[in-house]
Amino acid sequence: MEVYAACGVPAALFTTGEGTAPRESFRRLLHSTVQPLGRIVAAELSAKLDADVSLSFDALFAADLSGRARASSRSSTVASGRRWSPPPPKSCGPRVGVPVR
Repeated sequence: MEVYAACGVPAALFTTGEGTAPRESFRRLLHSTVQPLGRIVAAELSAKLDADVSLSFDALFAADLSGRARASSRSSTVASGRRWSPPPPKSCGPRVGVPVR
């Protein structure tokens, strides 16, 4: 595990787990290791090949598209001054004590 950490790979990617931990580990790997190394490699290739080289990792980032959309939605709601609250739970039928019309 120390070798993974030294290379910038979160150890949580190699442990069994459910929920948000593996997804967050993959997101951290992309943003803190893959993307910066990609910028370094692209700059080096541009210099060596005397051409404008760019590398895209968009396909990898699409794996966490739903999480990024939720984060963006919440941050834009906060920035606009509105309070964000989760949607109300779906009703399973009429509430007890409430007359049905």
